[in-house]
Amino acid sequence: SGKENYLFTVNKSKTNGDIVLINVFSKLKNEITNELKRVYPQRKKRPTGEKGKKPASEKADNEETAAKDDPKKIHDRISSVIVEEINRDHLLVRGRKTVIYNGFKRAVEVQALLIRRDINDNDTIDSTKFLESSITILR
Repeated sequence: SGKENYLFTVNKSKTNGDIVLINVFSKLKNEITNELKRVYPQRKKRPTGEKGKKPASEKADNEETAAKDDPKKIHDRISSVIVEEINRDHLLVRGRKTVIYNGFKRAVEVQALLIRRDINDNDTIDSTKFLESSITILR
């Protein structure tokens, strides 16, 4: 007895407080990593004189190129909550995740603007569908 209730369709009616799972792809993962590097820069270590080992920067470059090889791979998932309905078509979601960076736990917050119809039937959204996103390192 309403506009959004049909017999053979999935109801995508989302309101404030609903949980949406974010599938993190390579681009968002790299943005989170870059923000962590900016907030917590690595201290330069003194050379130990061992010539056989690769520097840490080369190892990081190899990991980044490996991540870029498969753009369809889901690297992580972030649980988020709809915090605001901008209008009938757009939603604002915010999610937090604890990650380990340089041996310490860091809290990362992702906030994103998305289109309501991009949310899948199982209440997930791909990070590639974000219209705009911001990443904040909390601690």
